[in-house]
Amino acid sequence: MILKERADDDYLRILQILSRKLMDDSFREQLLNTGTRAEAINYLVQFNKELDGASLGACFYP
Repeated sequence: MILKERADDDYLRILQILSRKLMDDSFREQLLNTGTRAEAINYLVQFNKELDGASLGACFYP
């Protein structure tokens, strides 16, 4: 159960960070200019360091 709670916390933290990032015009523009789904995911994973242990990659690559 602890792992499930941790996963829920990570999921909410990721959503919080993504919502903040998407308000940044430069970030949003760069994301919109990606050509493929893989490029978009790679761009999003670049800021994984901000998540302090929450794995953004795990959201896209379960």
